[in-house]
Amino acid sequence: MTSQHRHTFLNQPPSLKGFLLPWMILWGCFALPAWGQDDPQALPWSRLAPGEQTVLTPFKEQWESLPPSRQYRLQHGAQRYQQMSPTQQQHMRKQFKRWKDLSPEKQDHIRQRFKAFRQLPPHKRQALREKRRWFRDLPLERRQELKKRWKNLSPQKRHQIRNRMGKSRTRSPQPRH
Repeated sequence: MTSQHRHTFLNQPPSLKGFLLPWMILWGCFALPAWGQDDPQALPWSRLAPGEQTVLTPFKEQWESLPPSRQYRLQHGAQRYQQMSPTQQQHMRKQFKRWKDLSPEKQDHIRQRFKAFRQLPPHKRQALREKRRWFRDLPLERRQELKKRWKNLSPQKRHQIRNRMGKSRTRSPQPRH
C-alpha cells in the first residue's frame, strides 16, 4: 500500500470515518473473501444450516457460482448475524439495505477505503477507531456543527488544515459525492 492511500484514508473528516466504520464491519461480515483460506472446497448450499440458509437467501441463486472463499465468509457472517440480538439484527439489516442502495461506484470507493484501512499498521487503525469514538461521543449538535463546518470549507482549506495537523496528502483534494 502506498503512503498516498494511507494518507487519503487517514485524512478524511470524522464524519466520513464514522460513515465508513459500519460499512467496514458490514463488508467484513458479508463480502470479503475469507482470509487465510487457501483454495477451500466449495460449500454446497445443502451443507448450510437452516438458519444460515434463511439469512443467506439473497445469495441462493448465485451460491454455486460464488468462489468458495466467499461462500465461507458469507457463512461466517450468517453465523455472526444469528448470534446478534434482535436490535443488532435490525441495525444490520438497515446497514445492508443502505449498502445495497449505494451506487456501484460508491460501493467500490468504500471497498477501496476498507482495503486501505486493513493495510494500515494496527496502531494507526486503533487511532482511527479512537477518533471515530471521540466523534461519535460528541453531542449530536456538535457533530452536526463540525460536519457542516468541514463541508463548507474549500478543498484547499481542508488540505491546509490537514497539513497543519501533520497529515499532508500526496495528491490533490477531490470533491466528495
